[in-house]
Amino acid sequence: MRLYGNDPTLTEMFNTSQSGKIPSGDMLKIQDSNGDTIMSIDEATGDISISNLTDGYVPYSDNGVLTDSPIYMNGTNVGVGTTILTAKLGVQTVGYGDSDQAFKITGNNGNSGLVIGHATGDINAPIILTTFSGEDIYFGPGNSSLEATPDVVFKADGNVLIGTTINNTGKLQVLSTTEQLKLQYDTSNYASFTVGSDGTLTVAPSGDFVFNPTGNIGIGVTEAGDSAKKVLVLGNGTAPTTSPADAVQLYAEDVSSSSELKVRDEAGNITTLSPHSPIWPENLEVSEIYPQVHVDRNDYLGVERFIAVCKMAELVQQLAWNAGLLSKDKKIVEYNFFDSVDWDQNQQAIKKKRDDEINKVVERQMDLQKIINHVKMIGNYPEILKRYEDELGSLSVPKPYNTKPMPDWMAERVKGE
Repeated sequence: MRLYGNDPTLTEMFNTSQSGKIPSGDMLKIQDSNGDTIMSIDEATGDISISNLTDGYVPYSDNGVLTDSPIYMNGTNVGVGTTILTAKLGVQTVGYGDSDQAFKITGNNGNSGLVIGHATGDINAPIILTTFSGEDIYFGPGNSSLEATPDVVFKADGNVLIGTTINNTGKLQVLSTTEQLKLQYDTSNYASFTVGSDGTLTVAPSGDFVFNPTGNIGIGVTEAGDSAKKVLVLGNGTAPTTSPADAVQLYAEDVSSSSELKVRDEAGNITTLSPHSPIWPENLEVSEIYPQVHVDRNDYLGVERFIAVCKMAELVQQLAWNAGLLSKDKKIVEYNFFDSVDWDQNQQAIKKKRDDEINKVVERQMDLQKIINHVKMIGNYPEILKRYEDELGSLSVPKPYNTKPMPDWMAERVKGE
């Protein structure tokens, strides 16, 4: 059967002279007025050929006209917008507009879903995986209750949660009752990070633990002195009352609104490593020039000892002179006071620093209380609430620093000069 012309009509059919057989050639052929074939059906194979379609492309109807779609197939793989098929499904986009997105899943309401696409038309632009209405993205292989217990959550605010759906502060939040983080060079060289139920952080490297070799380390403080490098800074803490086995404890203690460095050993001996105690027994003879007193004690034995270090050195020097063991032009102790030191100015600097510390703690307490009130108002979030309440309970406002007058011994020395 053949149809010809602008108004195709039936022009030829098989007849009985051929014993009911279909004539050799096409079963059906449709041609235009120029005699060019538009569509044909092969007699032997039954294959349909349409002239305006390209091999490999899946056809679709465009306003009633059958034409090529962007979907390409090679018999094994499928491509959308591409004929380079290196995987079962390949998608190529040219931008990030609604019509250029490579992949999009929309919810029933049409307002939520997942989008994958290029940031720009540049082939080197990054691939973007996002939701187009600000929803979270949940991942959980083999998890039938994904929304309740996902393995990984990308929050709309940019935070990443692992093992939890409760969004606290922090760009990366990991919840686990065992090891939460492991950084590895290879299987044998690593550092393990674990937070216990009491909030204790345990860092367990397989090798040495080395801090930044050019910076400072602060415990309980956020800054070091001017020009400090490779310095360990201890903030005033609470003195230990017991001694763990096989260990010594180094700490800074607030003494008379100042800070002293102390060490406590396993036997309970407490030694002041930076002695400047302004308090000592009345019968203790101290140096009139510089009354430095060293103090140590043993809590287990109930013993406290005061040693006037400078006075002892002065007496030893005097005895050595008297005994002729040391000539008078030789000394074992000598004082050199800096004329540039301004006592009142130094006291005001100490007071300002303490006032700044007080203001910082008070401001944080106020901020935490606002957050706690807000969390209570918006709903039931016990874990978040406990976190902020614990931080609020741990804050302690430092004692105000009252400036002190210059000690008498120093005033006499300055007056004598």
